[in-house]
Amino acid sequence: MPVAGTGPYAEPVVGGSYGGYIGMAGNWAHWQGCGGGLVWSAANASQAAANLARYQAGIGVAVFWFMAGPGTDPHYNGTVAEAAAWGERQAARALGGIGAAARYPVLWMDVELPGNAPQFTPAPDNGWKAVYTSPCSGRVRTRHIAPAVDRAVIDGFASYLTAHSTYKPGVYSAPVVWKAIFGKGSASRIPGLYEWTYKASTSSLGDVPAGWCLKGTSTCAHFFGGQYSGGSHRAHVAVVRRRRHSQRLRRLRPDRRSADALTGCTHSSASVVWSAMPSK
Repeated sequence: MPVAGTGPYAEPVVGGSYGGYIGMAGNWAHWQGCGGGLVWSAANASQAAANLARYQAGIGVAVFWFMAGPGTDPHYNGTVAEAAAWGERQAARALGGIGAAARYPVLWMDVELPGNAPQFTPAPDNGWKAVYTSPCSGRVRTRHIAPAVDRAVIDGFASYLTAHSTYKPGVYSAPVVWKAIFGKGSASRIPGLYEWTYKASTSSLGDVPAGWCLKGTSTCAHFFGGQYSGGSHRAHVAVVRRRRHSQRLRRLRPDRRSADALTGCTHSSASVVWSAMPSK
């Protein structure tokens, strides 16, 4: 996304301060040799880093990993232990793909059911709902994965990340996607993880799902940014929340007026340009 000027850089779409850049540290399909695309703008990352270093503005550079569920694991056997190991291997690869510019303390797990997105993944559900004959085949072997097995991938990734780096684990997803994968039970809950989601009211197309209404959160901050959809741009507000009360996320202020509803969060002045795969 072109960002004009010489600094401090400004958000080109919705206006305001350009508060940072969140790009793809890696894509499971690319890692597995399936041709999955990578999305990274060195120019935007450089501008975000400059904003933080020179003007103390925004969050700088952050990264996300395009996650695979257990169904694309070449060693899938249906067990929680193997699913956790698959998550650990993804975390190790994600850490290997992070450049020196990424200083934001959270590494995001991007959990998606992209549908028809062959330029990014050979598996329409990224292996969260179905088991495939091989990571790159796109051919379904089994059409059910237990939520507990899905969740083990998240837990494995988070555990490896915290054990081998200073990054904190976070998840990015849409409510309808998260529910479809993890259900409503214990597998769907994310204690100890940061959450990044967005609000429907800020979508220019009006079709972005509403964010989660979460209990017990103490940090809520908005980042104005954009999501690409079929070549068009739709502005939205991303909301970062922490699912525990200790170790508050750096540079985010707690919203003490409403800790458990997205609609009660206060707006900050930060804006984030982020790279993501086109939505279906």
